[in-house]
Amino acid sequence: MTFHMISPRERSTPATPVFLFGPVDRQVSEDVFAPKWTPAIGCFRARNAALTSSGLVLEPGSILPPTECGFQPQSGALTPLQRISQQTVVFDEVLDHSLRSWWVDVSYRLWVLRQSGCHLGSLTYLLSPRLASLAHGLLSSHGISQSQISIRPQQGLVIEDMLLPTGACLQGSVSPRLSEALAFQAVPAVEPLAGPRRGSFLFVVQDEEVLQDVGNLRELSEMAEQLGYTTGHLGALPDIEQLELLRDASVIVLCGHHASQPTMNCRPGTVVCQLQDAARTSNLVPSAIARSLDQSVGYVFGSSGGSDDASACFRIVPEDFEAALRVISVYRSRLHEHAR
Repeated sequence: MTFHMISPRERSTPATPVFLFGPVDRQVSEDVFAPKWTPAIGCFRARNAALTSSGLVLEPGSILPPTECGFQPQSGALTPLQRISQQTVVFDEVLDHSLRSWWVDVSYRLWVLRQSGCHLGSLTYLLSPRLASLAHGLLSSHGISQSQISIRPQQGLVIEDMLLPTGACLQGSVSPRLSEALAFQAVPAVEPLAGPRRGSFLFVVQDEEVLQDVGNLRELSEMAEQLGYTTGHLGALPDIEQLELLRDASVIVLCGHHASQPTMNCRPGTVVCQLQDAARTSNLVPSAIARSLDQSVGYVFGSSGGSDDASACFRIVPEDFEAALRVISVYRSRLHEHAR
């Protein structure tokens, strides 16, 4: 496997938070302000590689059970499965586990391909059925026809010339060139995202798991609603409506510590308030996203009450959250004054 590098590994500083509330000790402070290393950006290329049913990429000589290497038993013999001879881009299955970020990550990978010297209109693209239906409009805006899109089968297959562009999220960090990549995209090509931002204040509940993360989430959402915030249950909305909601928001409150990062879909200038467990601060992705996309971010930390159970929920002190909302109001007022 070879790697065409666009940018080398580098050390970047996350966005400085607008505010910090809650139990902020030395470790939390270091995690919030310390620079982070981001891996190299580029495109991997593998020849005659197998893509297994579980998403592993195996080069010739890899030792795994034959069924994982692209073969299946048939009549007592091993029969090779589908083989793709065209140069093929694989969008890995991580995208399907964070569909609220699919638009950003697909856009970013297309930019990486172009920066690597690839002509987007001459490649084949291998996607899962769901991602293919979501990304059709985005891909067509870049001159990629339906005939170039292949649906990934449930079983393994062999790809003679495989391309694997690096994603926007790199080992827990965010690409420092994300804003550059998104500037290259024609956002209005996705019709529901066109038009001016309505400027809503949004309290985001991503899914039911978040209800288990934050012990007093309902209390906090009610506090926000009293100040004009709308509670958005993203998991209950179709994917494109989730994107509309996020891109319309001027202020967004996020809860929990899941892999899905909806602020990647928010516009520059958005103010982000992250409700975070003070015991889990080693990977504060919203700060990296804010730096890349010119957003503002602040944190309200909570505590699980000294529990050693990693799955235990944490609670936010209501007075801390109320103070954060007041700071957001003052901060936005000052931003408007400077903009005049």
